[in-house]
Amino acid sequence: MSKTLRFTDENFDVEVLTSKAPVLVDFWGSWCPPCKMVEPIMETLAEELEGQVKVGKVNIDRNPALRSRYEVSAAPTFILFDEGNVIQRAIGARSKKQLIAMIDNCLATSAAWPIKEITSTTRTTKAPVEILLDKD
Repeated sequence: MSKTLRFTDENFDVEVLTSKAPVLVDFWGSWCPPCKMVEPIMETLAEELEGQVKVGKVNIDRNPALRSRYEVSAAPTFILFDEGNVIQRAIGARSKKQLIAMIDNCLATSAAWPIKEITSTTRTTKAPVEILLDKD
């Protein structure tokens, strides 16, 4: 079952703008080859960041109000939201590493951005999530 959320004109405000967690949204089109290439990356991020960052998609053809509201003129367009505000946007396909960097760069200083604990047999340290997820 997919962990990537599906946002629509009807649920966007509740799911994204009132979210307590940061939200990464992929504005995509079914006709867009780069969008299809990014789909497995978004699924991986949704799984790896579950409980920390919401990861979802908006089909720009089926949700024209959102496409217009956020002035999406190309697909894919990635928009990162925190506390209902647009923090950053990126147009064009991105790698997993680039999307994680986008999240880290924008949210690392935010109180909303969690720091995960890494426990080893010898010590416990706190490290930014970027270090934990950089598997590329």
